[in-house]
Amino acid sequence: MFFAPKLVVNYAIALFKVAGSNPEISDQLKTLNELVSKLHENYNERLFIYDDSCKAILDNVKKQKFDPIIVNLVTKLLDKRRLDILPKLILYFEELRRHSLGIEIAQVHSARKLSDKETKDISLYLDKRFDKKFEIEQVIDSALVGGVKIIFDSFLLDNSVEGKLRKTKDYILNAV
Repeated sequence: MFFAPKLVVNYAIALFKVAGSNPEISDQLKTLNELVSKLHENYNERLFIYDDSCKAILDNVKKQKFDPIIVNLVTKLLDKRRLDILPKLILYFEELRRHSLGIEIAQVHSARKLSDKETKDISLYLDKRFDKKFEIEQVIDSALVGGVKIIFDSFLLDNSVEGKLRKTKDYILNAV
């Protein structure tokens, strides 16, 4: 869990109350992420300036049939000049969604991008082993030679080449 200012929490909870009963909550989140990336290009973080291009993009988004809940949220944030809270709002909204569905996030560190099948296999393994649902967040770690490290909560499952070599070394040193 990350620190979220009260304003962010209030907006995220309100959005979750409205969109939470909608079975397409993941799509709502995807829509919100798309909207953030489009608006972010026209948002000056340093000066907190909102120009006409933000409104133009919002109009374009309305034409593309984005969910009205999301369009209304972004319209309200633009009107209140609070667009800067949108990225944290998305993170907190995601956290609320995962919590309501009982989903944990597991960071999987690997030397290369994992295939969809590998990601799914890791997720299924974790689901079985810990009797929870998991979403996988991939992290490319150039320091790893091979294998994976899986991190969630306070757990570290080290199935990397380095980890296996360390275990072998410890085993040999302790056996002598």
